[in-house]
Amino acid sequence: MPRTIFIGDIHGCLDELESLIQRLAIESSDRVFCAGDFMDRGPNPAGCVQLARALGFASVLGNHEEKHLRWRRHEQRRAADPSYQNPMRSLHPQSVVDSAALTDEDIAWLAALPVVLHPLPGWVLVHGGLFPKLTIEQQLRRKDKLIRLRWLDAEGDSAPLDDDTATDGPAGSQPWMVAYDGPDNVVYGHAVHSLSRPRVDTQAHGTRTLGIDTGCVFGGSLTALVIDDAGREEIVQVRAKLQYVEPRYPLAE
Repeated sequence: MPRTIFIGDIHGCLDELESLIQRLAIESSDRVFCAGDFMDRGPNPAGCVQLARALGFASVLGNHEEKHLRWRRHEQRRAADPSYQNPMRSLHPQSVVDSAALTDEDIAWLAALPVVLHPLPGWVLVHGGLFPKLTIEQQLRRKDKLIRLRWLDAEGDSAPLDDDTATDGPAGSQPWMVAYDGPDNVVYGHAVHSLSRPRVDTQAHGTRTLGIDTGCVFGGSLTALVIDDAGREEIVQVRAKLQYVEPRYPLAE
């Protein structure tokens, strides 16, 4: 029976990804979609990218992949013109190592990732979030914001945070998934709401948003949402082997 499988943010947790794949018993008829953020924080980001590629997984672009791609472009320009200054903040030293471990094929695969996917009728996958009152075509004009979206300001635009892991948004803001009013169910990553439980919000008109980043790299779980061809849903998880990174704020179990 073919299934559609969504996997939350992996962040270099290769052992857990392999364990989740084994637990899911993925077959050739299954379609697997990742929510982005293979890179940074965990022990083997490049290995996660390479495994996803090898197994034919699809994915949306995460903000960490976008950062690495942008940093590489600036560094390539700097190599060609020593007078050019990379305008980005320096990557963490381990991130530089992780970036160097990516092959040219890995980079091409990451660079081709879309910001939004429609894996099933009535379902959308995005890394960060979606804005209210906009069609998908209008959303895509804000690609850089979609991959980072967490909070909306009073005007319905993104409300950036100085610390993108903060639990409380800027004054007067609200989580995007509370304001979402689109016609499709949305699966997203990016924001860790719990170390074990996906966040589910149901809108007044019946569609849902499902946040499946359960903080594996913080010692939580790597989560998959599985939908079979009859529309039945199941959550499948593996617990992190270690807490690879200390979260910047307390996370609920």
